[in-house]
Amino acid sequence: MSLSKNIENILNTVRTVNPAKILDVGTGFGKFSILIREMILSERAEKGDLLPKDDLIIDCVEEAKYFHNLPYHDKLYNNHFHKDVMDIPIDILNSYDLILLIDVVEHWDKEIAKEWLKKIKTRIIISTPKRVHMFKERYYDARNHISQWDIDDFKGIDYSTEKSYIFLEN
Repeated sequence: MSLSKNIENILNTVRTVNPAKILDVGTGFGKFSILIREMILSERAEKGDLLPKDDLIIDCVEEAKYFHNLPYHDKLYNNHFHKDVMDIPIDILNSYDLILLIDVVEHWDKEIAKEWLKKIKTRIIISTPKRVHMFKERYYDARNHISQWDIDDFKGIDYSTEKSYIFLEN
């Protein structure tokens, strides 16, 4: 679950990429799909484009079964992958303009994740807490936190906040 104080920084980072096709990994309740769609349509309207277009594709990857059957999830995302993102072929992942990894990487083994990230050629927004609480309980049937990332793990543009690292990679 991402911190509400990070939302503005994440949306501003999305704006710099200006994507037409997004993959939201670990979607949870789907807040970034609705916020990104609203942001892009509002900015178009401010420029005089008042006719909504169905040209923004936002797909999701969500392993946690809790989120698979939420009644509104089908409306928020164009396509759904109910599996581990690392099991999706790299050529499919690289077909996106932007991949969102918002509060996801701390659930992965860091060395495995770093190797996987090297294969991704598209732009990625990574947001992860600066001080991960290693939960013993499972929430929403999701993976537990197992790794702590720090600033040296990132090479991209820094949009970090007080409590989270937020980087635009690639």
